[in-house]
Amino acid sequence: MDRDVKLRILNELGDLPVSVYDGLVEKFVLISGEQLVGIVQNVGCGDYDGAAQKAHSMKGAAANLRLHWIFEKVREMEDDIKRHLPQAVIAEKADALSQLLKKI
Repeated sequence: MDRDVKLRILNELGDLPVSVYDGLVEKFVLISGEQLVGIVQNVGCGDYDGAAQKAHSMKGAAANLRLHWIFEKVREMEDDIKRHLPQAVIAEKADALSQLLKKI
């Protein structure tokens, strides 16, 4: 993550130490990777509600961490899930999100 972006986020969050924020982001990235796999699997089984719940949880965590660029991509994927788009479309979005997560 860009240093200036991180400083802006930390400023928004108040007195949160850098090490605590970094730990939270690291955990978010790890859990989100697992969630993305689960989302694609849920959609493949026709469980769009379960997939939407996972996406919604991920979206909320991204918002709390001020990872707005991740939030927007997850919001788009959640909307696609709610519209019951095919697994291939959701998998493509999940892959793109996975690549974004690797860049944090």
